[in-house]
Amino acid sequence: MFEMEFSLSVWIYVLKVIPFIWTCVIALVLLTYKPAAWLTEKIVAKNDSFKAHITINIMCTVFLMSIFLTIIGTWIGQHHISIEPIQYFFYKWPRNVAISFAVECFFAQPIARIVMYKLHKSKGVQKTTNALESAYTGHPKTRLEIQHDR
Repeated sequence: MFEMEFSLSVWIYVLKVIPFIWTCVIALVLLTYKPAAWLTEKIVAKNDSFKAHITINIMCTVFLMSIFLTIIGTWIGQHHISIEPIQYFFYKWPRNVAISFAVECFFAQPIARIVMYKLHKSKGVQKTTNALESAYTGHPKTRLEIQHDR
């Protein structure tokens, strides 16, 4: 029962199992953080850009998580621990890692970037405006003065 056909009953079953999978994903993110950082240090030089470090770290994390979730996800889905996902690991893992990278590239990272951009923009506008104002005039404007200027 490693593969299931596409049907409504399968989708209903998946919806019931997703909370357990997400719990496992969160735990694995925390567990793979240090090994991914170690791998990143081996791949990227210290003087490389911040973007290079982040990109390689994300790729290492996705790589490690795909290895674990290929096995653990099957166990959660089947509701029992068996040797089957380990036996078929090298058959299933390439597809899983490709899907993981695709989801990370096209969904997870763009959403995360938008959220972080908006978060920093909402918090940083006030600080940046005050810092620039005090640099040019020698004294920061109050909130009312900043809002009035907009």
